[in-house]
Amino acid sequence: MEEIKKWAFSVCCAAISGGILNFIIPKENNSKLFKSVFYVFFLSVIISPVSDIDLPDFKNIGFSSEYAADSDELNAFSENSEKFIENKIYTDTEKILEESGCSAKDILVSVNISENKSIDITKFVITFDDIVNTNEIQKIVFEKIGIEPEIILSGEE
Repeated sequence: MEEIKKWAFSVCCAAISGGILNFIIPKENNSKLFKSVFYVFFLSVIISPVSDIDLPDFKNIGFSSEYAADSDELNAFSENSEKFIENKIYTDTEKILEESGCSAKDILVSVNISENKSIDITKFVITFDDIVNTNEIQKIVFEKIGIEPEIILSGEE
């Protein structure tokens, strides 16, 4: 409780002294500089109790291997991640095409997460029945998703 009283007293003293100095200093070019310095000083007075907090020593924390994931869990995670990314690209592409007034016959997305945890999009193909402006569709999809699709007309397969 004594610490809180000291802190509150410090904050009050800083506010009062800042107010008095604000009246004393001329209102010319120096007033902005003074206000900036005062705000920084006042903020440091308010935050000063945080600097006294003892944080635990994190160097001595050990991690047990019982929580480490085995290779089966990592493989399952990779497979789920691949499916999630594929689904996200698929649904985003559908939405973009719908907003553009197009409908695709098929959207094929294939993702691979390698052993070094890099994500590779191995296939991104949009197939259309109708004749569409392929360059425009590629541009729109690339701008919104960041991946340029291969576009195929169903007669070209």
